[in-house]
Amino acid sequence: MSTDVATVPRDTEVSLFSGATPDAIINVAADVATKFADIVKRQQLYQRIGQRDHVLIEGWQTVGALVGVFAVKDGGVVELPWPELGPLGERPEDPGREPPRSAPTWPTWDGARAALARWEHHRALLDARSEGLAFGYKASFQAVNRAGQVVGWAEGHCDRTERSKVGIDNYALKSWPQTRGQSRALAAGLRFIVKLAGYATTPAEDMPDVVESKREAAPVPTLDLTAQEQVSKSLEAAWPMYDSVKFVTALERRFPEGIPEPVGVALRAWAWFCEQADNRTDAAPDAGAGAATDTETTGASS
Repeated sequence: MSTDVATVPRDTEVSLFSGATPDAIINVAADVATKFADIVKRQQLYQRIGQRDHVLIEGWQTVGALVGVFAVKDGGVVELPWPELGPLGERPEDPGREPPRSAPTWPTWDGARAALARWEHHRALLDARSEGLAFGYKASFQAVNRAGQVVGWAEGHCDRTERSKVGIDNYALKSWPQTRGQSRALAAGLRFIVKLAGYATTPAEDMPDVVESKREAAPVPTLDLTAQEQVSKSLEAAWPMYDSVKFVTALERRFPEGIPEPVGVALRAWAWFCEQADNRTDAAPDAGAGAATDTETTGASS
């Protein structure tokens, strides 16, 4: 059965498939969904987000091509003005290491973590604005069939309130609403085919960031002054010929947010390992010297 888009007058109801009966439409849609599912799987035109597979823009363009529906720009890309941003305020205290979720202190820790994340994002927004970057963009698209009939419309939007987009260049930020606008427009009329193919019907690019869809990843804990001193003493014990304090200070400059705790653990472990290796070397007997002594003793006795 043909999957060509029906050519009908503009003042009549638009049908994506030739054939007027529900059975004919279902049969054609099921056939397209089967072929589409195979292509998406083989070419990996999807992204796993949470517990579901969401189709990428290339997948939406593919299902559109299978039925003769294409996304056409409608009005171009429009820059969004910056909203009013309040003052930054004082930086919230770092909540430190995450406690077990079962611990009674976890809700307080989670609230403090969220407050710090909001402060850091607000600071990044102020920095982006001061650098002359655009706040965001929007773009609208129409989905049209081969006869030129509009079978779907949507608007894509993206701005720096999304945490993963706050620091990207304008050209990269501008591409997101175009991608989202295309996939949304195609989804308006083709969502049911994607569903028949076994995929989630929300386009992948239209989903929040994976970490944002659940909760933000906890910040990596950093070394406080006491921990830095412990690292410095460990390094000094292993390599007394070097200025360990100067090294830790230089390392701290490399991490404006603080030296990550895993880095400190690795440095202390390496210092301990080297110190143990040196001790084993010092304690080991000299094989050559021992052999000479035995020979001398044997010679003397004879």
